[in-house]
Amino acid sequence: MHCECPLLTQSGHDPYAASTFDFEKPIGIGSKVVFDRNRLERVALVSGIAYSVLSTFSASEELVSQNADVTSGQLVFNNVCRTCHSIREGDNRLGPHMRGIIGRKAGSLPNYSYSSAMRGANFVWNEENLERFIANPDETVPGNNMKPYGGLASAESRVKLIAFLKTLR
Repeated sequence: MHCECPLLTQSGHDPYAASTFDFEKPIGIGSKVVFDRNRLERVALVSGIAYSVLSTFSASEELVSQNADVTSGQLVFNNVCRTCHSIREGDNRLGPHMRGIIGRKAGSLPNYSYSSAMRGANFVWNEENLERFIANPDETVPGNNMKPYGGLASAESRVKLIAFLKTLR
């Protein structure tokens, strides 16, 4: 299959010269390399390239956004939680360490003296439970020992904090 096509006239060649291109080699789903039969050394990728470029930018933007949330979440942790909690395993302070909190049963960390309310809490720390607890610990686990902490009002800050806590594996 071939077509008469003035593609790639921005390559520095005569823009008025029509070239004949052959679709010779598929390189992926919906993409082909197009070779110039007139040997003007012009090659084009058509079809799937736009998808590849756009999906790369989209993935990059998402990673940048996630990294920003994690970095901001670490700042939230440092400003709100670090007085009582550590991110180092085994470094229990006034509160238990946060390393590996996601997936841990509430009140189950060995070598930490939890309140009876927290020991009796019957759930595993996941994003939803952390969100509720960080927003209002007394409502989520009545009788916990998180005084004077009353909760983090900003939903955006809670999302960032949880993004950071998820990295502590």
